[in-house]
Amino acid sequence: MEISTKGDYFRLDTGTIFAIIRTHMTNGASFEQEEKQRTLFRKIGYWYVTNKALLRRILNGVVISVAGIFWAYALWGLFDYFILNWSKSNQALEELVASRVFTQEWISKNRPRGINIGTARVFTREDDKYDFLAEIENSSSLYWAEFDYKFVFSGGETAGGHSFILPSEETWAAELSFEREARPASPRLELINIAWHRVDPREISDYEAWRAERLNLLISDIEQVSEISLEEGTYAKTKFNVQNLSGYGFYSVGFYIIAYRGTTPIGVNYVALKNFRTGERRAVEVSWFDTLPQVSKIEVRPEVNIFDQDNYMPI
Repeated sequence: MEISTKGDYFRLDTGTIFAIIRTHMTNGASFEQEEKQRTLFRKIGYWYVTNKALLRRILNGVVISVAGIFWAYALWGLFDYFILNWSKSNQALEELVASRVFTQEWISKNRPRGINIGTARVFTREDDKYDFLAEIENSSSLYWAEFDYKFVFSGGETAGGHSFILPSEETWAAELSFEREARPASPRLELINIAWHRVDPREISDYEAWRAERLNLLISDIEQVSEISLEEGTYAKTKFNVQNLSGYGFYSVGFYIIAYRGTTPIGVNYVALKNFRTGERRAVEVSWFDTLPQVSKIEVRPEVNIFDQDNYMPI
């Protein structure tokens, strides 16, 4: 910027003039912005002063409401414990104390009773094949069991399998079409890897009703045809109808078919039905590949693990 002072006057150049104008405009804009901020603060302060009492009442109401919720929850817990469930709490405490005092007695009374194993039998098939059969019984009403099994005989044993038994149930264990040159002698059934499961009374208060609701399978029209002539030979066949009257469908339902002469089993067979839906009725035929002479009775006994949730079909 250049200033000339010749004579009695002075002169400003063009750059100096523009600098003075810019400075004046900037100072004006800053002043206007500051004035707007001061006006906003004055409005907020005025609103707070005029509404301070209302804000205090709102804050007090929120604090009282939160405290009231916590107090109500605490009082309800005390009411539920001392009034509604006092007798149940006392009973549970008494049972707990009694179980600690009589631990061995309680364990002895409520432990699994074991699985009773009946006499093992061997039935001859054609072509050096044999069927093994033994009846088993679960004398425990509060437990069901899973287990592995095999038939042991003089000089050998079967490959075995995996099975289960429900509470207070009588069922069968079998090994079909076991190949051997000579008839197995002195057979017996061995159960191994037994895993016991207790029926939870909190989930199943009446096991018998719960079981009957799921195992409502109606077996009817059992017929034994002893001689069916085919090119390969003469065979026997068992026919029966079964209807699923329960409210549940099963992916797999097994059936033991036991042939009797009098009260003595003389043969065993097995068939499984797949995708047996609720309300469905099926006609079943089972071939024996033998004549089975002098059969006086045929027993058809279903086998369904109603504790296996993976076997239930979706409704």
